[in-house]
Amino acid sequence: MLLTSLSLTALAEETALDRYVARDDPNYAYTEYASQDDGLYTAHFLTMTSQQWRSASEVDWPIWTHELAIVIPRVGLDKTDTAVLLIDGGDNNDTPMDEIDPLIGAVAVARGVVIAVVRQVPNQPLFFTDEDGVARKEDAILAYSLDKALDTGDPEWAVHLAMTKAAVRAMDTIQKFSESKGKIIKDFIVLGGSKRGWTTWLTGAVDHRVRAMVPASIDMLNLGQQFIHHWEAYGFYAPALDDYVAFDLPCRMQTPEGQALLQVIDPYAYRDRYTMPKLILNSTGDQFFTSDSSRFHYADLPEPKWLRYAPNTDHKQNDDVIRAALSWIDDVLDNKTSPNLQWKLSPRGVLWVRPSATPKEVRLWQATNPEARDFRLEEIGAGWTSQILQPRRNGLYAARVRPPAAGWTAFMIEATFDVAGPEELNPDQVYTTGVQVIPDTLPYQGTACRNE
Repeated sequence: MLLTSLSLTALAEETALDRYVARDDPNYAYTEYASQDDGLYTAHFLTMTSQQWRSASEVDWPIWTHELAIVIPRVGLDKTDTAVLLIDGGDNNDTPMDEIDPLIGAVAVARGVVIAVVRQVPNQPLFFTDEDGVARKEDAILAYSLDKALDTGDPEWAVHLAMTKAAVRAMDTIQKFSESKGKIIKDFIVLGGSKRGWTTWLTGAVDHRVRAMVPASIDMLNLGQQFIHHWEAYGFYAPALDDYVAFDLPCRMQTPEGQALLQVIDPYAYRDRYTMPKLILNSTGDQFFTSDSSRFHYADLPEPKWLRYAPNTDHKQNDDVIRAALSWIDDVLDNKTSPNLQWKLSPRGVLWVRPSATPKEVRLWQATNPEARDFRLEEIGAGWTSQILQPRRNGLYAARVRPPAAGWTAFMIEATFDVAGPEELNPDQVYTTGVQVIPDTLPYQGTACRNE
């Protein structure tokens, strides 16, 4: 372990997450098993053992191993000492990587930046010994582990801690391996989606090497409040949450024990630590989260921060996460500040937006559900429509959305900023306000966790 890899900020007390990630593990190791020489870059493929999570008496696969691809360009390496780390999923028995996505190679060469991908976060499937042949993956692992953490009072049962440690060990490995190839890496831009987005947040909380981060499709900060809002908006928990509902986790998180666990695993508990640049990529139709989930956390996050909700998408989002973040990442690498939005919803329901630079285009997006306060893609389809907004004389943009005759309307403002260079590697930068809902009423207010 690199002795300098972890740094706690004075703004937040040490938690079980900090202690777990910082603890030395003799199982940590790595070895290169293949390489791909493209002429302009070399992709190195490593097997990395990150840790032991739990014991063989508790789970069939306690020693976590990962594929780790490290792409080192042959030109331009003097441009930056920052590397990009993508946290990915995958199964334990997947065919090992021996080729890299051509886009990743092209970006590495164009930017002169080392790019790495760590997979099998978490290791899966997992078979827990107190269950008879149940193969758990993804949310099923997370939910089971949270149940165990609550039942035992041991926060290290929460698999989120192991997932975070895997990302931190990946950064250790990238630094050591890159140095052996003549390249010094000082810090990282970390990306991940869904459960890996959660890991991205927690990695940024515990490791000072995270220079910037892009958490995607994980609109769940301030999770206890999110669960209550979810029920009060829908009157039920969406099927995407079935693994968590099976253990009654939405309501157990409201208990003192649940609140204590959230202080360990909820990124919101570490919000004062997130002083690095953050690009938050969400979906308007995510099946896990309500469209207006950012109301519970975004304003409380320190600057600098950027937000984008992709309309007419669900949890997977239609844009590739890496490509959507390319221009923003380029600005981070060049020590530039990307254009951004400031916004405010007036008491009269007018959404005001002030761009920090002249946008290429500004649009008002909105969708109406006449029957429910529910804007999941699987519920309303591609129901979001847009119209172009013109600037006021002072450079502000404004939109006032009237309440629908029946139901609820969700709306947001989106600004597109032109970026110089080839579109493939320099897509326009697109940012949005948070999603607003009018009328801002909850049809099932006060009914959550009442023996539903």
